[in-house]
Amino acid sequence: MPNEPVKACIVCGAIVPSGEGYKCKLHRKESEQGRYASRKGDPVEKLYNAQWRKLKNFLLMQGNVMCQRIVNGQQCDRLGEIWHHLVSPRLDPTRMYAPKNLVHVCRDHHSDVLQDDPSLYVPTKLGILGDSQSE
Repeated sequence: MPNEPVKACIVCGAIVPSGEGYKCKLHRKESEQGRYASRKGDPVEKLYNAQWRKLKNFLLMQGNVMCQRIVNGQQCDRLGEIWHHLVSPRLDPTRMYAPKNLVHVCRDHHSDVLQDDPSLYVPTKLGILGDSQSE
């Protein structure tokens, strides 16, 4: 259907084609295989909820579709697939839904560090005019 809103995978933030549910192919497959069973008791995992999905979709609608990582002085030219927290919710759960704490990255530029350097990324666009804000 034309003009359908862009959706993001509820697990990693990857763009999900229209009509394919709320998970990317990888996470649909893993979910079906029960690989997330060990995460059920994790308090941080519980934060990835409807509020998280709405925030990711809002940020996509602001134009944050490309990887925001800066490589050799230029923004990466690949599509973002994962929403990365600059400060992990494991360190500070209060920043879980803070738009300025999130950057969209491709798989190659996703990092597992608990606190990342914001200067390594193009600031996330916020607001209807595409204003950028960073911490």
